[in-house]
Amino acid sequence: MAVVLPVKGSLNWDISLNAALTYLDNNTTALTGTFVDLTSNQNVGGTKSFTSPTNMSSLTLTGAGAGSTELAAQVVGDTNSRYNVTAAGVQNWGSGSAAADTNLYRGAANQLNTDDALVVGLTLTSTGDITANGRVIENSASDRTAFSAAYTATNTNNAAYNYLANAATGRFLGISVTGDTVGRYAMLADGSMTWGPGGSTARDTNLYRAAASLLQTDQTFVSGQSIRATSNLVVGASTVLGDNGVGELQLTNATTAPTTNPTGGVAVYSQAGVVKTRNPQGSVAVQSGVVAVQTTTTTVTTTGLQTLQTYTVPANDPAVGAVYEMTGYGVYTSNATATTNLFNVYWGGTGGTVLAAIPAFTITPSLTNASFTYKAIVTFRTATTCVASIQLHFGNSTSADTVVSYVASGSTVATVTTSTAQALAIAVNFNNAQSISLLGGDVRRMA
Repeated sequence: MAVVLPVKGSLNWDISLNAALTYLDNNTTALTGTFVDLTSNQNVGGTKSFTSPTNMSSLTLTGAGAGSTELAAQVVGDTNSRYNVTAAGVQNWGSGSAAADTNLYRGAANQLNTDDALVVGLTLTSTGDITANGRVIENSASDRTAFSAAYTATNTNNAAYNYLANAATGRFLGISVTGDTVGRYAMLADGSMTWGPGGSTARDTNLYRAAASLLQTDQTFVSGQSIRATSNLVVGASTVLGDNGVGELQLTNATTAPTTNPTGGVAVYSQAGVVKTRNPQGSVAVQSGVVAVQTTTTTVTTTGLQTLQTYTVPANDPAVGAVYEMTGYGVYTSNATATTNLFNVYWGGTGGTVLAAIPAFTITPSLTNASFTYKAIVTFRTATTCVASIQLHFGNSTSADTVVSYVASGSTVATVTTSTAQALAIAVNFNNAQSISLLGGDVRRMA
C-alpha cells in the first residue's frame, strides 16, 4: 500500500520493505533514518505526529478498492478491530471480539447514514426534516416531555405533527399502559377515537364525525357539567326533526314506551307526537299545552250561523286518545224581544260535521254586556273517530250574579277527516239581531 505524507510543497513519499524513505521532487532524494516496514504487520511504539502544511492532508491512505480497510484500531488481545475505516469512508465499530456491528457512512449527496441505532445523550437538533422509516421511541425513566414543538412564528397553516395515512382507517395515535395487549385509546386518520379499559379487552366507546357538522358516539355520553346547545337539542335521532326552529328540545317518538318505573325522577318521552311522563309510582301523565290563544275580540251581530271561535288542527295531528279543549268567554247584548239562540261544536268549520249542539234556548231580553263562558271537549277514540261535549254558562242578569247553564254531548261517535288540516269551531246562531263578543279564550291539546 502507498502512504502519502505531504509536507510543504509537492512531496510524494514511498515506503517499501526495509527500504529508505524517499520523496520525489524533480529529483530522487534519499532521506536518512529508521523507518517501518508497512508491507507486513508491524508494531509501532511511541507517538507518531504528522504536521500538515496549509491546504494539505496530514495522512492520505489509498486502498485497492472501496471496501478495503484503510485504517483500523484495536486493543491488545482483540481478535477483531474495534474501529475501522474503509477506502469508501465507511466507519465501522465493534466489540473487538466479534465482527463490527455498527456503522456510519455517506448514504447519498448531503446525507449521513447508519444502519444501526443512534443514541443522543443530549439534544438532537435538526434545521431540516427528520425522516424515519421505522419507529421513533422515547424511553425515559424520568418525568419529562417526550415530544415538544415550539414555533417562533404563527403556524396557522402547518401542524406541529402531520400524519399522512394511506387510508382513513390508518391509526394515527395509540396509548397503552404497561401490560396491556389492547390499547386503551386509539385515534384514526379520519379523527375517530375509541377508548377501552386496557388489558386484553377490546375498546368499547367511540366518538366520531357521522356527517357534516355532526359529532356522534354510539354509546352513552355523561357530562359532569351543563350540556349546552346553541341550536337544537335532539333526543332519539341523529338529525333534527325537520322544522326550522332554533333553540328547541326535540323528542322523537319513543321506539319503546317505558313499561317499568324510573327511580329518583321521571321519564319524559314522546308517543305519537304527544309528550308524556312516567313517575316512580308508574303513573303516566300527558303533558297538555295551549296550542292557540284568543288575542282579539270577535263580535257577531248578524243572524244565522256565525263562527265565534276557531282553531285549525294540523293534518294527522289527531291520534288515539287525543283530546282537544276549546274555552271562551265574553259578553252579549240582547234586544227587547226575547231571542232564540244555539251553540254548536263543529269539525271542519260551519260547513263540516256537528260534534255537539246545545238546542235553541231563549235569552233574557234587554240585557247589556251580560257575561257568558263555555268549554268544549273533543276526544278521539281512533285517528278518525271522536266524541264531543260542550258546557255553556249564560248570564241572565246584569245586576245579579246569576247564570243559566246548558250541557250537550254528541249522541253518536262521529267519523271525521284528519288527513288534512281541519277547523275546530264554536258557532252561534241567532234568530234576530243582537251582539255577542268573544273577549278571550284558548285551545289546548290535552293528550
